Amino acid sequence: MFLSHLSLANYRNYGRLELELPAPVVLIQGDNGQGKSNLLEAIYFLATTRSLRAGSDRELISWETLEDSIPFARVAGAVSRSRGDLRVEVVIRPEPSERRFAAPEMAAGQAAVPIPFLSKRIKINGVPRRALDLMGQINVVMFTPEDLELVTGSPSVRRRHLDAMNCQVDARYCRALGQYNRVLSQRNHLLKQIREGQQRPETVEFWSDELAKSGSYLVACRRAAVADLSERVKGYFRRLTGSGKELRVAYRSTVDEALEDAANPEAGEGGADPLERERTRFLDALARHRRREMAQAVTLVGPHRDDMLFLADGREMGVYGSRGEQRAVALALKLGEVEFMQAATGERPILLLDDVMSELDPSRRALLLEIIDPAGQTILTATDFQPFSPAFLSRSAIFRIHGGAVSPLVPPGEGGYNQA
Repeated sequence: MFLSHLSLANYRNYGRLELELPAPVVLIQGDNGQGKSNLLEAIYFLATTRSLRAGSDRELISWETLEDSIPFARVAGAVSRSRGDLRVEVVIRPEPSERRFAAPEMAAGQAAVPIPFLSKRIKINGVPRRALDLMGQINVVMFTPEDLELVTGSPSVRRRHLDAMNCQVDARYCRALGQYNRVLSQRNHLLKQIREGQQRPETVEFWSDELAKSGSYLVACRRAAVADLSERVKGYFRRLTGSGKELRVAYRSTVDEALEDAANPEAGEGGADPLERERTRFLDALARHRRREMAQAVTLVGPHRDDMLFLADGREMGVYGSRGEQRAVALALKLGEVEFMQAATGERPILLLDDVMSELDPSRRALLLEIIDPAGQTILTATDFQPFSPAFLSRSAIFRIHGGAVSPLVPPGEGGYNQA
């Protein structure tokens, strides 16, 4: 899978950009604050319709265009795949039928600019489609220095990561996730009404059933994905750390904990359908927590409270790992994710590495460059060329970025890299 062309309009600090990506390995060099991360974020957004950094879509629209009568941002790209080439366009724009306005946070002295309610308009090969239809069409794995939070951060960070990964390879997972979140909100609202005496306790049964239907699929997929990743990250972790420690990735299920059999999450009748077994266990766990849930007016078990653990020789890396080990876990996880997606879809995903070299020591930098597979597309950003070997630079398409303008560079032999 290769992104051959990227087009941006009014996206972050890019007014207009038309970028041809001619090689499997692309290196984008520039100082901090020039738009390197924004460029990779745009590629991730093109694949998922979501940003890893923005709190809302309005943050993606270039500030200079907010005073326009119709502010908008556009991201488009051409992708080559084994199952057919693809043209994708995502436009963020005001919704004509809406008249709601919101004033974003302004710096001192700046006038507030009202922004209409925004929506995404998506086209795949020129045909209007839903966001759900786009998921899985372009597969990407993005690694940033902030991904250390996958190891040290809260469980919600790891849940979002698992959801984003599974949504890229399984459309049913996306639908189940949306359904689960809607039912969870309804069930929590009902629990509050029961606590306040506005509803009878037995009315929760229907919503428990609905929650278990979608939630059991999420948990089953997450268990399988984590087990797969656990096997794939072991080798990467050993190579990145140079140690004999064995990294294991484990799924922590609140259903397992509620039923007090986490050591054997597959417990149940022999030969039973795994998904049905997961659903039955979910309902049992909800039943055990019913009184507590009604007292607290919140759903206490389910995938919205589960977690993913990283254990090296039995030690939890988020708590006991060194900074270097934690960074190696995060990078090994991303490299394992590339393999996971390729096995699930038959296409190697696009690997996006945002200023990763600055966070690694020289030996790990060299190892990462060796690991990068030329059979797939990798797009990297960096502030300088020092971390990269001449051999790596010679097989890369190199661009320089300054103030949202991207220019190709050519290697003139011994004289270094000059602008073309």
